Amino acid sequence: MVKALKKKLILIAMLAMSLGILAFVLLINGWNYYNVCVHIDQWLDVLEENDGELNIPSTDGNYPIFDKNQNTFTKDMAREVVYFSVIEHKDGRVELNRSNMGMLTDAEIATVFESINKISDGGFTGDYKYRCVDKVYGRLYLFVDCSREFDTYYAFCISTVILAAIGWVVVYVLVRIFAKIALHPVVESYEKQKSFITDASHEIKTPIAIIRANTEILEMEGGESEWTTGIINQTDRLRRLTERLVYLSRMEEGVLKLRIEEFCLSDAVFDMAEPFEALAIANEKHFQLNIEGDVFVTADEESVKQLVSIFLDNAMKYSNDGGSIEVIVRSQGKHAELIVKNTVDKIEKGKLDRLFDRFYRADSSRNSKTGGYGIGLSVAKAIVEANNGKVTAESKDGKSVEFVVTL
Repeated sequence: MVKALKKKLILIAMLAMSLGILAFVLLINGWNYYNVCVHIDQWLDVLEENDGELNIPSTDGNYPIFDKNQNTFTKDMAREVVYFSVIEHKDGRVELNRSNMGMLTDAEIATVFESINKISDGGFTGDYKYRCVDKVYGRLYLFVDCSREFDTYYAFCISTVILAAIGWVVVYVLVRIFAKIALHPVVESYEKQKSFITDASHEIKTPIAIIRANTEILEMEGGESEWTTGIINQTDRLRRLTERLVYLSRMEEGVLKLRIEEFCLSDAVFDMAEPFEALAIANEKHFQLNIEGDVFVTADEESVKQLVSIFLDNAMKYSNDGGSIEVIVRSQGKHAELIVKNTVDKIEKGKLDRLFDRFYRADSSRNSKTGGYGIGLSVAKAIVEANNGKVTAESKDGKSVEFVVTL
């Protein structure tokens, strides 16, 4: 239990941290991408305002050629931008502005120009961002090389991902260390609880045995009465309860060693369920077995048999008068399912996983009549989990309850 709690704590902490780191990486890289696009758009704004030209005559080179939203570009910066523009005149002529094409040839420019969507207002094509503008003389196509900006952007992305991965590993190590510290009070309390259950069971067994023995002596001397019978029944009930509590505690501790091996679930369930058929008939209840043949599982056979006995005992006790009990075993892909269903007078619809809580009583009056003490299904759940399985409880109609075990 403590190990499972520690794993769950680490999992939740790392999931929250992972989402936080992912959100931070996406946010910072998204913001960086936005700034890169804005920067390129500002160059396109300059080109649009000046008909595809950045080398604008100026009386003083210290003055900016463009100043928008307090972003300043000088002539020296303009010389570093690789760009070109294409004009489609109204008479059909195509004119190329070769102002600063870098190492591009006319053929490469033609390829870039042919690859764009000329109907749109702009977008990306390869390493270029383009814009289409209608002018009085025709349509102007502006192209700016974004490769350098995006190389920087991608390098920044890689850096943030690497740093995030390193940070995740560091946080994981710290979480494992501090999880142990944080769970120390819980572990200490749990250990005391286990010790109390074990010690109390040993202490209770002796007075129970003495009470039962003295009661039997009284019966031998004074004869059997409803009082002595009641005492013996209650001592037996208390003995079974302590045994179940100890067994449950040991299952959760992992003290009980299970013999995990492949066996035929169909045969095991049939062997355990068959004796309950006579009991059902005696109690005027309908009992049905739908067991698929040759269903094999890998688990501890003895504990699984005990699991079947618990579910059937529970069904016999809490099914309604004249009700029905059904046991199903079937293959489900790589897994096997054991289903025990029984009718009841009334129960809440939906998931009923709280039935597996210790000492939970869906109907206190029926528990007192049947001798139940609300621990059997907790033991069943512990057995299933010890065999790496899953168990659920559900009522689909409010008139029956279905326990499904997947192994």
